[in-house]
Amino acid sequence: MVVDAREESLAEAVRAETDGLGADVVFVTAPSLRAFEAGLAALRRGGTLLVFAPTEPSASAPLSLNRVFFHEITITASYSTTHLETRDALALLVRHRELFRRLITHEFSLEEAPEAFRLVRESKECLKVVILNEGLSEIR
Repeated sequence: MVVDAREESLAEAVRAETDGLGADVVFVTAPSLRAFEAGLAALRRGGTLLVFAPTEPSASAPLSLNRVFFHEITITASYSTTHLETRDALALLVRHRELFRRLITHEFSLEEAPEAFRLVRESKECLKVVILNEGLSEIR
């Protein structure tokens, strides 16, 4: 399932797919307070929120410690990975490439890399921008 949180509620979409339960695990990979809050809202009782991207230093979120306690929510963060986790993540991406491909909003050639970086820095209309190396086209 892919949800565009700009157009629909992540929590509602997850609950619709899980008979109202919510997600066991939510990965927050965007450096966004909104992404953190949406991920937290999508969790089931006993769920885990894994945070892999920081917000701005001044950002803070209201957090119901009562809900965290009584729903047994786990929130954890990771700054980096080992080669083993990276290998597992790449295997997951390859195994489900069609699902993840739907997240890509823009593609650029290696020669267009400066334009790709400009877009990421300036645009709010991109989700995942990919710079393609023509020698690695078998990944697509």
